[in-house]
Amino acid sequence: MARAWLKSARIAAIAVAVTWAGVLHAMGFQPAPSSEKRTPAPTAPAPASPPGPTAPAAPATPTPPATPARPAVVSSTEASVVTPVKEPFPLEFEKSSADVGEHLETEQSVHYAFKFVNRSTRVFKPVVMAVGGRTAVFDRRSYEPGESGVLMMTVPIRNRDGRYEQSATISDASDRESKHVVRLSVIVIPVVKFELSGELELPEGAGGDLQLFVTGLGGDFEITGIKQITQFMKAEIGARTPAKIHGRAATRTAVTLRIDPDMPSGSRWQNVSMTTNRKETLECSHAFKVEILTPLIASASRIVLLRDEGVLAGSVELTARDSLPFTPTRIEIESTSGPSPSVEWKLCVSNGRLGIEVTAWIEASTLDTSLRGTIKVYAPGLLRPMKIPYVAARPVKGNTHPDVKQETKSESKPEPRREW
Repeated sequence: MARAWLKSARIAAIAVAVTWAGVLHAMGFQPAPSSEKRTPAPTAPAPASPPGPTAPAAPATPTPPATPARPAVVSSTEASVVTPVKEPFPLEFEKSSADVGEHLETEQSVHYAFKFVNRSTRVFKPVVMAVGGRTAVFDRRSYEPGESGVLMMTVPIRNRDGRYEQSATISDASDRESKHVVRLSVIVIPVVKFELSGELELPEGAGGDLQLFVTGLGGDFEITGIKQITQFMKAEIGARTPAKIHGRAATRTAVTLRIDPDMPSGSRWQNVSMTTNRKETLECSHAFKVEILTPLIASASRIVLLRDEGVLAGSVELTARDSLPFTPTRIEIESTSGPSPSVEWKLCVSNGRLGIEVTAWIEASTLDTSLRGTIKVYAPGLLRPMKIPYVAARPVKGNTHPDVKQETKSESKPEPRREW
């Protein structure tokens, strides 16, 4: 009895274990690997499915045939557009650029012959588009296919120093869009070089010295004398020292230029002409501009008297160069044509500086001729008076000075008469 019960209990335990193993296997759990060999437990047979109709298998979906690529549709307009191929220039040059090396400035100009062949199948008629002092000339008016020719280019080199390059643009008479450029380069060696050192802006009455260095080509170059010089300036020839011009032997001479303190104010061109011992530079000269600064600055170069309600009047503003306020000690009028106008002044502000406004006026009824003269302003610190020219035309039917266009005034709103 006990044995039978024990046997039944073992069978029940085995059935429970097999059932749990099936459940775990269905849930995806796998037993951990073990090095020991175990006998697998017997698996309980799966319960039979209940009898019933079997579902038919799904029919296979047929694969559609590949659709052939659709050809691109090109419109007649797009098909007719063709990118034109740019034809080469008809003339084939042996060289499009040339370097003629070093040349002295005294040669005046350099020349070079550009050779070419007409490689096109048509007659070529050249057109040269050149500007400036250079020239480019063909040896013929037209060139047959296969025919050779020469383009002679000339470049002036006077007053040049160092490398200098010029170009000429060539075109076809029948096709102006077709172009070709040739270039000519040269190194110009000047025979004389000038270097000016010193202050070119001098206070009025101060005078000053300038140094003009003259470098001539050759180790024996020498300034033999001063041929001509501008007024209010003197020149003295100084020492000579060896020098170089583009690697060539030269001589440098210092010339001292002394500006006279009495030189009038304003911008003045100065010129000094010298003689030398060299044939190619027998005479040489140099010009420069000197600015003589006055303590006062005028807002205009002259006073133009304009008609205004029976009065001819004009004014100018004066300020000090050092921006300090000033007052004139006296004002004088020097007339060269017609009666002298009346002059008065008052304080003003011009461009942020304190100054004075000088006004000249005259009654038009008393004027029967044109006015012309100079107003002299004296002030502390001035070595000589400030001179301001004035001018006015004879007032005929409202006429003003010919250099100034008269403004049209409205009759409905007349301007008030100025009080002087």
